Amino acid sequence: SVLGSCCSNPFVEVAEKCLFFGASLSLDYQSSIQTCSLINGQLVKIDQPQQLRDITQYIQNDQTLYSSYWIDGSYLSDDWLYSDGEIIPLGTPFWATFMKDNQEYGQQPVDLPGANCLAIRKEVSYFFTSNICEELYSPLCEEIEATTSVSVSSTTCGGSLTGLIGEITSPNYPGSYPECDCVWTITWEDDSAIGLTLIYYDGYSQIEHNYLEIRDGLYADSHLLGKYYGHDVVTPINLFTSGQHAWVHFWASGNVGYGGFNLTWTTEWRGTCHFEFYSQVGDIQSPWYPEMYPNKVDCSWLITADVESVIYLTTISFHTQKDADIVQIRDGADNNASLISQMSDFVEPGYEVVSTSNQLYISFKSDGTISEKGFAFKWAAKKTCQTPFLRVGRMCLNFIFNDLTFGQSGISCQEESGQLAAITDSQDLRDLYMYLQNQGIGDTSFWLGGSDNHVEGLWKWKDDTLVPRGTPFWGTMGAASDEQEPTGSNAENCLLLDAEGFHYFRDAPCDTKASALCMYLI
Repeated sequence: SVLGSCCSNPFVEVAEKCLFFGASLSLDYQSSIQTCSLINGQLVKIDQPQQLRDITQYIQNDQTLYSSYWIDGSYLSDDWLYSDGEIIPLGTPFWATFMKDNQEYGQQPVDLPGANCLAIRKEVSYFFTSNICEELYSPLCEEIEATTSVSVSSTTCGGSLTGLIGEITSPNYPGSYPECDCVWTITWEDDSAIGLTLIYYDGYSQIEHNYLEIRDGLYADSHLLGKYYGHDVVTPINLFTSGQHAWVHFWASGNVGYGGFNLTWTTEWRGTCHFEFYSQVGDIQSPWYPEMYPNKVDCSWLITADVESVIYLTTISFHTQKDADIVQIRDGADNNASLISQMSDFVEPGYEVVSTSNQLYISFKSDGTISEKGFAFKWAAKKTCQTPFLRVGRMCLNFIFNDLTFGQSGISCQEESGQLAAITDSQDLRDLYMYLQNQGIGDTSFWLGGSDNHVEGLWKWKDDTLVPRGTPFWGTMGAASDEQEPTGSNAENCLLLDAEGFHYFRDAPCDTKASALCMYLI
């Protein structure tokens, strides 16, 4: 993300991104993409619940921004995908709910012809919705960071080149070159070396008039790797630098009209790729992330946390060559430990792997062909939950399946040494939703520990702290399907995690019967 109050005009810093809210514009999806590109931007990618919350609050705090917005995402090849190919998370707390014709509630995205583009709309409190791409909304752009190129081609006379792979040719190649004195420098990451291949060379036979020289470094006096002239150079010629720089010089004076040269380069990984971490939190990235990782990588990471902890490894971003460049995650200290997960291709952000002990071993191997963006993980070590509580994300929860009122649920939790759960973080809500779906209990409603019994409209948890309001916590489940909860006035004073409403918050009568969701804090 672009941070540090360094956003370029007209962008502003919101949700740890530099954003432009084009509220005065009314455009279709494709035109919004083009508009963003004109200001060095792209439609914003929202893939974390907290980003959605921060952006929604920013809009709602400024009436001039009250508009519906196109954001990055579309339906392609039977999946909702971001423009970088990553999968868009479905379900709560991202997507809006709606009323079906049969008076039951459904959740976006809807299966309508042409509804293939992603927006956050003011009518549904800025939850995700699928929309016909020709609809007219405002563009919500994020500034594109300056990045190095992956592939570079130079046909001009000299320059500073940065890229994972590339090509340099003499001016006018494959035609005859003019008189010239050209210098190129090539630079890549500081843990790399550069492999150069001279594919073709044809020049004047006298070295004082025409030559190509290649050096191991950035300067004219760096170590000479090779110097070539004349008609009889046998190609291909392979050269390697000792580090991250190469210097290429082509000189032609007087006798010109020959074929010139064609030189390609690739980069090779030379960095350290075996790491050990002894901490409770951290992050892991593939080499050169977010640029494409190098070929023939063999990396490993060993995480060791405190005794009586387990390690939660969460995917931030993941894209590798399918079935060829593979990440393995093992439940222990080395490559012989039990395999928990094997990953390649695309993996949805938020995908989580949990160890059974205080050690986790991750390995990554890439072949010698196609590279992709790679991956980023974060980890956090957490104390094990005491029975009967279960670990869900960073929470220890106990699910009491019974028909209980709000008051009865609180008592039941106390009997199990807990209290009704307080969900204060949008990622916790996402973790809980995914757990309920994965365990097949998505049709069960649960009481949470919030109410406005003491002061109408002032929602508090049992510890007297405020219940978060708005998106992405409270659903749109009022009398009108686009009305955001809480809506029940003094008749509905207790907080329900409602199955009908896809486990968004909902205010309900306190004598409603539901199961209890208990937690204890670590």
